[in-house]
Amino acid sequence: FQDPLASMTGQVSLRPYQIQAAEAAQASNRLLVLPTNAGKTFVSTSVIDWFLANDLDRKVVFLAPTGPLVEQQASVIFNRCNVADGDDMDHLNPDPRPSLCFIHGQQGGNKFHAKEDCTDGIDGNPWNARVVVATPEMLLKKLIH
Repeated sequence: FQDPLASMTGQVSLRPYQIQAAEAAQASNRLLVLPTNAGKTFVSTSVIDWFLANDLDRKVVFLAPTGPLVEQQASVIFNRCNVADGDDMDHLNPDPRPSLCFIHGQQGGNKFHAKEDCTDGIDGNPWNARVVVATPEMLLKKLIH
């Protein structure tokens, strides 16, 4: 079975139900509910890569319920998708890849390169990144302020 997204993501082929979910998410916002180990992350990273490649104005917001899960998912997205760490957004030598950052309210989290704050290098504003991974509480806080 050929995965239409596999060539872009370089990932393993998705199962038919995962392809169906990914195609539905390309058409409109979706909430994906699947059991543990059913491949939600593969679907998510495929959809994120598709949007970053095909809709240059779109931003991706990925929500996770806790700080540790925010960091875990940000790491997975960073490693599987064609994104740059927010620290790589050097104005003199910009990384051409879309940037990623994460925000959550827990102290002591570390970033991909041992930084404490996801906004380093992108003018202190997480919304300058194309992909933001956050807890719902921090997303709401950032949207209000």
